[in-house]
Amino acid sequence: MKRDDLDPPFAFDDEAAFDHWIDDVIAWVNYPVLEGEVYFKDQPKPVDLSNFRDPLKLLVREVTEAYTAELDAHNLRRDPEEWKEWGGKKPPRKLKQGKKSDYIYGEDTGAGHGDWDEHWRTTFQAPRGNPGTNRVVEGGPSLAPLHVVYSMVRDWWQQRVGGSFEPRFSYKRQQRAKTKEYDPDYCNSEARLLTYIATWLDDRYEINNVQSVCTAGRRIPKSGE
Repeated sequence: MKRDDLDPPFAFDDEAAFDHWIDDVIAWVNYPVLEGEVYFKDQPKPVDLSNFRDPLKLLVREVTEAYTAELDAHNLRRDPEEWKEWGGKKPPRKLKQGKKSDYIYGEDTGAGHGDWDEHWRTTFQAPRGNPGTNRVVEGGPSLAPLHVVYSMVRDWWQQRVGGSFEPRFSYKRQQRAKTKEYDPDYCNSEARLLTYIATWLDDRYEINNVQSVCTAGRRIPKSGE
């Protein structure tokens, strides 16, 4: 079963379509793992998520909301207009009296001066740069917002499914040298679930993007740690 055989609705307003998409995801995650080029000490067995159907639906909704917020914050950090106001330099965390103290961020939307601290942390706290550049898909979506997806799916898996969360990626023998792409048919259930959720969020993401996020994600602490 290939991801391209499935047709996600990319919306929640059609409950029937969303239910059908969830059922397809469950079937795809449970598809037998083919033996590929990457050596696994124990050949992964597919995981049946049919008993977690409703919690999985809730997870996808929550992940979509979190991803959207992270994407908005990421785009805001890269907005040159936000930095132009401060001469291209990071503004002070605490605005000094008499020096831009009358600056009200979000004035047009009715937001008040009390939003400044949150705005500073969202926009200026992280390094400006361009973290999360997609090096697999030219001009593709940033990988930065996918890190929260990895954390949420990992925590959900460990709490609901149980056991460790270890996405494993592989490909058909002799394939990678030609295509340089992993193949979902040769990946385990955790890798497939993350890949399908990522392509739900933005269908420009590719499985190699997800593998990169998983590699970095192993260093992300669990919720509450």
